[in-house]
Amino acid sequence: DFFTVAAGSIRRDIDAGFVTKVNHGNFVWNDLNGNGIQDSGEPGIPGVVVQLWNSSRTRLWDHTTTNANGNYTLQSPGGGSFRLRAILPYAGDTFSPKDAGTNDQLDSDINPNGVNFGFTDVYTLGSNVISSVIYDVGIIADPMKDHTIGDKVFRGLASGLQGEGGVTGVTVRLLDSYGAELQTTVSTTGGFYSFKAPPGTYRLHFHRDSYIPSPFKDVGSNDTIDSDIDENGYTDLFNLLPGQVRRDLDAGMVTPVNVGNLVWRDLDGDGIQDVGEPGLANVGLELWNAQKTRRYDETATNVSGNYTLRAPGPGSYRVFVLRPLPADSFSPFQSAAATTQTDSNILSDAEHFGYTDVLDFAPNLISTTTVDAGIILATGSRVIVPFRVTGITPGSASTSLVFTGPAGGTYKIDRSADMRTWTQAVAPFVSSASTVTRTVPVPAGSQRQFFRVRRTR
Repeated sequence: DFFTVAAGSIRRDIDAGFVTKVNHGNFVWNDLNGNGIQDSGEPGIPGVVVQLWNSSRTRLWDHTTTNANGNYTLQSPGGGSFRLRAILPYAGDTFSPKDAGTNDQLDSDINPNGVNFGFTDVYTLGSNVISSVIYDVGIIADPMKDHTIGDKVFRGLASGLQGEGGVTGVTVRLLDSYGAELQTTVSTTGGFYSFKAPPGTYRLHFHRDSYIPSPFKDVGSNDTIDSDIDENGYTDLFNLLPGQVRRDLDAGMVTPVNVGNLVWRDLDGDGIQDVGEPGLANVGLELWNAQKTRRYDETATNVSGNYTLRAPGPGSYRVFVLRPLPADSFSPFQSAAATTQTDSNILSDAEHFGYTDVLDFAPNLISTTTVDAGIILATGSRVIVPFRVTGITPGSASTSLVFTGPAGGTYKIDRSADMRTWTQAVAPFVSSASTVTRTVPVPAGSQRQFFRVRRTR
């Protein structure tokens, strides 16, 4: 400061303290796989603002930006207690996990969340230290950046919500409102994908071989962790408004589980697959959820009686077997004299007739081949009447359906406006005739309705 020397006075209180500057550094890098460790090939990030503060964050000692290689150097006036701060270059970027691994030369030292977000913990350097270059910053770049549509393809849990880890290599197509393809990309690290698109109305489609879409669309109330695709991999149509960024369009994918194995003719009715007892061809099977409210797959046995159903990933399911004729019966359930490979797994009680017990599939399961069905064929004529709808008479409030089928059994009539989503139109009913007429109510204002009739028992 300025000071005054009076006439005849001597000032002996003007001193100057010098300290050796201490260098703080070292590196800000693009953590491509988000593991918090500087892996080979992960580049530095230029132009990132880095600051040096005192331990209480009340005084800024120095600031700089990283060079072309992502390196930086800050200087403090001697030793002391400090914090480094890094400022994310883009609003959607995040910091890497802190202190990952065991090598302090290769980890990230910035707190990725909490009250010290963006700062290191307090560190102290002695008065004899002239340089410390172990303070690195990992940044996980926002895959969206200047894009306007995107988010994540994830591995779906049994609940339908996001599990651990994204799914890479998924082809994502951006479609217009008419279904024409506009852009294509592939999901990358973490399952992220994005498109740069102007305002408009769009739909997305997701596909990868060996995966299928999770069957649980729009589960729960949190749109940031659910799946937004249907069983064919499509989102609903959505709007992108001017200035809007859509980060809520996620896709749950699962690895299908193959379910099998055999439907056989139980000649002696003991519930055991004995030598010489043949498989039954053309027996219908279905895969349902545990509550029997949603059907996922259907098939028929081959000439040897074998079958495969495909379950949409982990979860709880039941297999349903339709007897060839209503007079046929199922073998005893899980005979004590049989093994899991030779027993019958189909129930005959009133509540779950024709179904298995609940089958629980873990996330790591890819196949199960122990779900078998023994059928005791009724004696007498085996003429199976072809099942078909033979007449439809539409009306203003209802439609009359005439169909033929095997005499006896329980039937169900469903309806759909698009042949994709089916709802029950008529409660299950028992019929003892081969030709049946039923009146089916039609929702008011319907422009088009499809109907299907199925024997369920």
